[in-house]
Amino acid sequence: MKKVIYKKILLTHDGSKLASAAVPHVIALANTFKSEVFLLQVIDSFSQVMSKFAPDLVGLNGEDSLEITKQILASEREMAIHNLNKLKDQLKAGRPVLLVHTA
Repeated sequence: MKKVIYKKILLTHDGSKLASAAVPHVIALANTFKSEVFLLQVIDSFSQVMSKFAPDLVGLNGEDSLEITKQILASEREMAIHNLNKLKDQLKAGRPVLLVHTA
């Protein structure tokens, strides 16, 4: 029987409790197999983000609407980076090798 080895593990995370529940399992796997962990933070699509804030945009001119849209997207990006950093710290505490790339 062939031994299974996980050399690389991809952890996708969207900030939900369910995704966070996977973190201890990823740490255990990474420690067992001395795996590299790649973390991918998933954020809502543009349409989902904008639908949350649509009432704020009603009646605004194009420039004001664009400025608010930029602020909303910047806020979503900052939240994603914050979540990545929290997860990175959590994974480091479990001592697997961790590679995180943020754009």
